[in-house]
Amino acid sequence: MRSEQDSIPSSGHGHESIQKSVSSVSFNKSQLQDEYDKLMEMEKRISKDQRQRDFEEEMSGRDDKDHFVIWPQYKKDKRLKILRETNAPPKSSFIALGWDETPGQKRKHYRRFYDDELENIKEIISEKTPFNTYKIYRG
Repeated sequence: MRSEQDSIPSSGHGHESIQKSVSSVSFNKSQLQDEYDKLMEMEKRISKDQRQRDFEEEMSGRDDKDHFVIWPQYKKDKRLKILRETNAPPKSSFIALGWDETPGQKRKHYRRFYDDELENIKEIISEKTPFNTYKIYRG
């Protein structure tokens, strides 16, 4: 039987050299945090841009594209001879709420949602803040 000491290579290319290389690299926690914050901000910006492009692309032919609530549209399926929902808004910007037992019942609707606070979205609130703000000083 081999012991654990026999299985560890003693040459410069083995375990000892890996420990030396890892210990020689020093990481600054604040630099790593800054890099992480930059990457997260970039990822958030990219997903926001992609969601906006998807929204504009899918809503370009609709006449209700500026609404926050959209009602489903139904069209007769010739093969099955039933009414089916058509022209649904993009799932990246709208969430489906409710359920229609029969078409036109007006229970199901799509509501626009945002991933950020509404105060931060320029198309909702164009001014910096609609709320009263005061500076508080401790004395």
